[in-house]
Amino acid sequence: MQDQRGFIYLVEHDFAVRDSLRFALETEGLLVQEFPDAASLLAQSRFEPHSCLVLAGELNDVNSIALVRMLRKRGVSIPAILLATFPGRNLIAESRKLNVYIAECPFVADDLIDAILATLDSTRSN
Repeated sequence: MQDQRGFIYLVEHDFAVRDSLRFALETEGLLVQEFPDAASLLAQSRFEPHSCLVLAGELNDVNSIALVRMLRKRGVSIPAILLATFPGRNLIAESRKLNVYIAECPFVADDLIDAILATLDSTRSN
């Protein structure tokens, strides 16, 4: 079941970061499902239609862009937001190819929330 505002799949290996992001997102009325790594997310069999993927720039088990590619190959086309510190040209180029938004860290929580809400709004109009 999803909330009116949307559903977030949060993939972050650092528990403290994941926990604080979850708290901030839930405070905004979003439903959040947390994953500590890519393998846990890939084990997910069903994705909500009005949802967004929020990924750490670096995961312990796979590159975040590779994770998005794997999901796209499985037919999962939900939008993705990548949290990255000093993203390089290659990461920016690969993100653009996959239509992945990059939120540069450190970020202001309100800016990230605004980006997520805008992304979720775009899923409503499709």
